[in-house]
Amino acid sequence: MINIFEYQDYRQYLKDKYNERKKHEPKLSYRKLAQKVGFSSAGFFTNIISGKRGISQKIALKFTEFFGMKIKEREYFKLLVLANQAKKQTQKKHYLDLALTLKRIKFKLKDVDSHQFYNQWYYTA
Repeated sequence: MINIFEYQDYRQYLKDKYNERKKHEPKLSYRKLAQKVGFSSAGFFTNIISGKRGISQKIALKFTEFFGMKIKEREYFKLLVLANQAKKQTQKKHYLDLALTLKRIKFKLKDVDSHQFYNQWYYTA
């Protein structure tokens, strides 16, 4: 299963996601993808993943719908697209920083003793 939060390049994500879906739907083609997403040429997807063409936010939204992304995944994908299209390095960094905040941070309390230890700040100091 492909996890979008492991990507910083939306083009690589689209390529990998397409290939994953193609394994489950052998009849899926660039032409069918083009029809579902709403562009006229099957070669348009090839141009996107090769870096020859960019995508608008409207097309990005259609990709998120096609691949069935959840809300956080959609927002993350949108930010990756914005970061890629940013002209200035500061803008690109801003969008990537926002994208990083959407990543899931997992933590789990191991046991009661750990909880008691970390309950007071001065125990670790």
